[in-house]
Amino acid sequence: MEVKQQNIGAFVIDNRTEAQTLAYIEKNAPLLEGHLLIFSHTVTPAVTAMCHTYKLCFQFGTCGFKKRGKGVVEVLPLVTQEEQSVPVLQIFRSIRSGETIESSGDIVIGGNINDGARISCAGTLTIFGTIRGDISCTGASMLLHAPQSGKVSFGGRVINELLPVGSLLYIYEEEGHVAVKEVG
Repeated sequence: MEVKQQNIGAFVIDNRTEAQTLAYIEKNAPLLEGHLLIFSHTVTPAVTAMCHTYKLCFQFGTCGFKKRGKGVVEVLPLVTQEEQSVPVLQIFRSIRSGETIESSGDIVIGGNINDGARISCAGTLTIFGTIRGDISCTGASMLLHAPQSGKVSFGGRVINELLPVGSLLYIYEEEGHVAVKEVG
């Protein structure tokens, strides 16, 4: 088994108006590429569309990330999109063998997916742990590391062969095809 810790570059974009956020992304798109954008405020469809246009990896809310600065650690609350009728399912533990997690909305998992576990998501799927079980996403995108074992399905298609090992991956659909972008 090979385990590597990787730090990823992220930009936390705090409360801004839609116009401020769009102007910031437009101006800084080349700088933001290859980093994770974490919006701590409500994200509008226009902002989501612009992120997709520039192929930027982004997350709504903070997923429990810690904001650091001058020795202060502040845990930012998760903020979901207003138009989302199903709340984000947040799980900050490992998913055990035999356990099944299903959601019609977004899922954020801060632990490992053990062999024999199954995750099914109709929204955006974000996994920060090691993947050994089966995961399936029919939503807009996934953010995860390539699995050590198990099956990864996106949009009804098994995509294990498309996933490079070792990097954090942003997976989304582009022009009818599955696109995989290495983050960091």
